[in-house]
Amino acid sequence: MSRNPVCRRAQPSLERLSLERAVPARRTRQVGQGLTPSITPYAKVKFGTASEANGLGTGKNDYEVGVGFQQIVGRNWFPFANLGYRFVGNPQGQHLRNISIYQVGASFVATPRNIITLMYAGQQSQVSGGPAPSDAILAWNYNVTPAGSGFQVYLDKGLSNGSANFGIG
Repeated sequence: MSRNPVCRRAQPSLERLSLERAVPARRTRQVGQGLTPSITPYAKVKFGTASEANGLGTGKNDYEVGVGFQQIVGRNWFPFANLGYRFVGNPQGQHLRNISIYQVGASFVATPRNIITLMYAGQQSQVSGGPAPSDAILAWNYNVTPAGSGFQVYLDKGLSNGSANFGIG
């Protein structure tokens, strides 16, 4: 058996929960061994498809770069952390800031098809002096295919004045 890390495609994560569409980048990760976590750089674009006129979004694209860390603990636990920086699409007349984002959590593989994830997600406020979003998220992924394609259901509990009280998707 080789001691080299296994390289495989990463599954999309719960990095962006919004009314606007997020396009996760295609990522590859090195599965960590021993005390060394896998390190996954990423880049993504969120297309501004929500209606600015209805107050659902800016109508501008956001761009994000970051890095994810993941480790295998035992056979079924995968703790992770993500750190990123988002370049916020800023419509004329608004003063939105670029922001840092962060997530920390763990996934539990109940069966090869059923994965439960609990995570904390936060970010800086896009508006100077505004409350920063902070959320606790519980998600269930069901993999329809062995490659990991499937669907996800999640519950979101806002923990700050910068977040919605509850979310579901």
